[in-house]
Amino acid sequence: MILSHTRRFIYFKTVKTAGTTTEVLLEAACLPRGDLPDKWEDWHQADEVVDDRGIVAARVHGAHTRFRHHMTPSELIDALGPDVLSDYTTCANIRNPWDKMVSHFFFDADREGRMPLKPDQIPGQLEAYLDGYRRWEIDRQIVSPDYRMDTFIRYEHLVDDISLFARRCGFTIPDVAWPRLKSGSRPAASRDYRPLYTRQGQQAVAELYADWIDAFGYRF
Repeated sequence: MILSHTRRFIYFKTVKTAGTTTEVLLEAACLPRGDLPDKWEDWHQADEVVDDRGIVAARVHGAHTRFRHHMTPSELIDALGPDVLSDYTTCANIRNPWDKMVSHFFFDADREGRMPLKPDQIPGQLEAYLDGYRRWEIDRQIVSPDYRMDTFIRYEHLVDDISLFARRCGFTIPDVAWPRLKSGSRPAASRDYRPLYTRQGQQAVAELYADWIDAFGYRF
């Protein structure tokens, strides 16, 4: 989560939607250039920053802080009061849910030391993964009628949408190579998500993310 007092926006970070890439690019709206680490990788290890320019939530794994990177709108309201969403332009990332869950599956397999996976076993393993998957609350709240998102950054149009959002808020993205953080777990041969699904797995995602599919028109 990033909140910029100077640019009057709040960015909510969803899961496996290029959220970290988006986050570190938008972070410059809260911190002057001299405050930004030289290496993109160092940005993802930062504790929270709270000052009169804005809030950059903590991204340190397991951090017990007031503001966390996957903070939900309801948690932010609890922290800052009921008017916070109406006072700022709000934004979050979205992604085709079937593609998103394949990315999540490989990321967790890599993190848990289960890579490489045998290609012919992936559909069954993905189905089992989805059967036990517990959806993140941030992914629910960004499309809930109880909260208000002014705009969304589509994973499928990442560069254009981040740049457009920045211009809407009155700033430009730093002229640097865009980072690709937390990527690399998914094999190149698995970029097309469709062959990786069983019928049951496909339906499981359709039920898990029915709200995203309905709101944004995603199709398998």
